[in-house]
Amino acid sequence: MLWILFFWLYRDYRLDYFRQHLFALRDELFDLAKNEEISFTDDAYKLTRAMLNGTIRFGHKLGFVDMVCLVLSTRGAARKGKRGDCFESRVKNAYAEVSPEVQEKLGSIRFRMHMLMLEQIVFTSSILMFSLFTFAFAVVSFIASRRLARFFGKAFLRPRFGYLLSLNDYAACVYGGGIRGNGRQLDVNPRAFAGG
Repeated sequence: MLWILFFWLYRDYRLDYFRQHLFALRDELFDLAKNEEISFTDDAYKLTRAMLNGTIRFGHKLGFVDMVCLVLSTRGAARKGKRGDCFESRVKNAYAEVSPEVQEKLGSIRFRMHMLMLEQIVFTSSILMFSLFTFAFAVVSFIASRRLARFFGKAFLRPRFGYLLSLNDYAACVYGGGIRGNGRQLDVNPRAFAGG
């Protein structure tokens, strides 16, 4: 059932969520041009719009496995400084033609697009989601165990909670020389616990 929810309903929801936020970014870009902060014919506008449109169009193909394959297939080209650097220099040249305020706004749009892509990759990958939940569970368990250990550690030191000590713990302390007494009142020998 969870498998169906994740791969059918949840992934469709995430794709709609992803595209809706990209549409909002594209609207923000359009408003920049409508308010004449940038021209519809500027390369900076055209490149940013093309990036947003391409991401909207192929958002359903954006996934962890696809990204790994893309990175592995373009690793040689990246080392030689080909396509990615060429495109990035084209974007920088286009952004250099507009005012610094508009550059900042375009950079913000592009950054938020990249963050949405990262979210989409993480939250639609069963491998990454499992890893994320496992990590979150481990962190919560660690914090909870520390707090419980601190609480019960304090509780065991109080005389009224002495009954919480198990017989094994009591016997281990007696045979280890850490506790002397008749079993009703505990006389703790601090030298035994200090290693002396």
